[in-house]
Amino acid sequence: MLQVVRKRYQNNEVIGMDVDMRDVSVIKAMQDLYDVDSRDDYEDPDILRRSVDYIGTIVDCSQSYLDNLGYAKDEVIGISLYEHTAPRSKGNLHANMENWRAGYRDAAVIWMLRKDGTEFPTTLTAADELNEDGVVVGRTVALKLMDV
Repeated sequence: MLQVVRKRYQNNEVIGMDVDMRDVSVIKAMQDLYDVDSRDDYEDPDILRRSVDYIGTIVDCSQSYLDNLGYAKDEVIGISLYEHTAPRSKGNLHANMENWRAGYRDAAVIWMLRKDGTEFPTTLTAADELNEDGVVVGRTVALKLMDV
């Protein structure tokens, strides 16, 4: 059993907590559904990609995501996408997720947080992940590195 706890943000302030208990097999099923291994464009050294479920649990990510953030894959899969978001962008990312759930697909500037504590800016764009019935179950985001 995997427990995912994530803080809920508004304007970079914590306004609540969400807890999700899930069996690891659920994450494996999501990975199979998203099937990122068969995508030619998932691995790109200049773009960090992560695939999340509807509530924001990371179910897969690219090697460039791992390399740029300094993590191993087993440290990333199953955790909240907010864990790798710099404090200054958590409210912005939360708003982006809420807008996405409401049907809006807007790009956003998100500052990422590396394992060593350093931060860097990215431009986030997303593509919906659908189940076999065509229902949105998550999204894969592309985080394009920005020059500072």
